[in-house]
Parts: sequence; C-alpha cells; structure tokens
Amino acid sequence: MVRLFLIFIFLMTVAIALEPVQAQQGDPYADLPDAYFEEADDFQNYCTQQHILRNYYDCQCLALAFLEARIEHGPDMSRSALMLEVQDQCHDLTNEMGRMYEDCLQSAPPATIASHDDYCACKARTYGQLFKAARRQPSAYLSVELQTQAGIACSNPDLAKRLYSQ
Repeated sequence: MVRLFLIFIFLMTVAIALEPVQAQQGDPYADLPDAYFEEADDFQNYCTQQHILRNYYDCQCLALAFLEARIEHGPDMSRSALMLEVQDQCHDLTNEMGRMYEDCLQSAPPATIASHDDYCACKARTYGQLFKAARRQPSAYLSVELQTQAGIACSNPDLAKRLYSQ
C-alpha cells in the first residue's frame, strides 16, 4: 500500500513539474501581433485576386508561408522582400491545368489526333510536368512556351523529341 502511495506521489510530482512546459508548448502564434495575421490575410486576398498567383499557387499555403517569413524576419522586412522569399513555395497548378484543359476542349483539335478529350488531358498534364521541370517563376512568356511544347508533345511526340530533347 505504501508503495502504491509513493508511485502516486511520484506521478503527481512529475505532472506538476511538466505543467509549465506544456503551457509553453501551446499555441505558437499566441503572442504574435494582430498586424502579422492581418497582413497574411491581406496577402491571401491579394493572391486570390491575381490571375498568375491563383492559377499557379495555393494561396492559403502561400499566405501561411508569408506569415512564417514575417515571424522569422520581424516587422522591418518589406512586404515585397517577403513575397520574394516565399515565391518558390506552394506551387499548385490545379487551376491552370484545369483552365488549359477547358480552353483546349473549346478549340479545334489538331488533325493528327484520334481523341480531342485525350489530347486536351495530355496537353494539360504535360504542361504541368514541364512547368515543374522548368523551375522558373510563372509568367505569360513561360506559359505560352510550355503550352506550345505540351501541344506538340501530345499531337506529334516524334517531332517533340527532335525539337526539345537535350
């Protein structure tokens, strides 16, 4: 019985000793200024309103990366500098590939393909693969370049190999 009581006392002592540590490990954002959260919300709204950003990035992920960069660098780093720091994170081509697929279905198919739907799916998928491999920032120039390459790759793979193989 005494042994059981000593084990109980030991466990209570450990629990009491760990309580401050658990409180410290709570919400890591609790002590941040509200301005940091407002800035991240503004950035997410900006992202969703900009064609390039919303079609090539996950805006919620990008806003969180922006908030984490703000926390890391503090209030003195400019918004533009923070945006540059997070620009290689959170790529998501889902919107752009879906738009490309839908646009492709609305256009006339190349004469050399058997299935318009298969061609458009191939073009959108290939575009996504080419974009990831390019490791460049989204731009209208890059989009046209990769759409052209994807279209050729899906309509005439032999020609694409001759034109684009390195």
